[in-house]
Amino acid sequence: IKYRVPQKSGVKLRIYNLSGQLIKVLVNEHKPSGSYSITYKPPQAGIYFCQIEVNKVIETKKLTFVR
Repeated sequence: IKYRVPQKSGVKLRIYNLSGQLIKVLVNEHKPSGSYSITYKPPQAGIYFCQIEVNKVIETKKLTFVR
């Protein structure tokens, strides 16, 4: 999962399943501006949602994992 932080700020990156249950918190810390990447392997194949929050702006992307 690649993401960019435009300026130093708090970053939260969470993974949810199709039912909306929180599966994993990947990032929950302050980051300096820049581009980042993190690897995540889900517990099983399926559809997940990746939610990133930077400066109180939230963006959600759909992820599909196939085994």
